[in-house]
Amino acid sequence: MIIGFVGFHNSGKSCLCRYIERRFSCRWVLKRALLKEWSGIGENELAWTNWYRNLYRTIGGYEIMHHLLRRIKYVQNKNSVILIDAIHTPGEWRAVKEVDSDSLLAGVFIPKESRLERSTPEDIILDDKRERYWHSKEGNHCLLSQIEWSFCGIASQELQALEVEALFEHLTKVGKIK
Repeated sequence: MIIGFVGFHNSGKSCLCRYIERRFSCRWVLKRALLKEWSGIGENELAWTNWYRNLYRTIGGYEIMHHLLRRIKYVQNKNSVILIDAIHTPGEWRAVKEVDSDSLLAGVFIPKESRLERSTPEDIILDDKRERYWHSKEGNHCLLSQIEWSFCGIASQELQALEVEALFEHLTKVGKIK
C-alpha cells in the first residue's frame, strides 16, 4: 500500500517518514529525488527547477505521478508499505488512488508560528504556492479533503511514535496491510 504525505515545508513530513521507514521497514520515496533522477540534469538547481515546473505545466501532476509509480515499479502489496514524501496536488493523489485504491493520505501539520520559525523566507513563498496547488482546477476538489490520517509535526517523539503505532494498528485492523 501507499501512504502519501501532505503538508507545508518544514512541517515534519520527512522526519515522520524517516521514523516510519526505520520502525516498520517501509520504503520511503522522496518525490523530489525521483524527479531529479528522471530529469538527468544533475546538480544545476536552476535548470532542474525550470525542468520540473515546465513538466508540471505541460503534463500535470496526474501523469507525473503515474510515471513515478512506474519508475519505482510499484506493485500493490499488503505486505509492504511505500511512503511518498510528498503529495502536492489532487491530480497526484488521484493517480496514486488509481494505482492502489487502498492508499491513504496523511497530513502533517504544525502551528503557523512554529512553521515560520523553521522556514526560510523562500519556504514561506513556496508554501503560498503549495496551498494553491492543493486545490484542483478540475472541479472543486481540495487535496486536504482527501486526508484520512493526520500527525502533529511538533509532537514529541514519544507522541509521534504513538500516532504512528495507532495508524499501523488501524491499517492492519481494516485489512489494508498484514
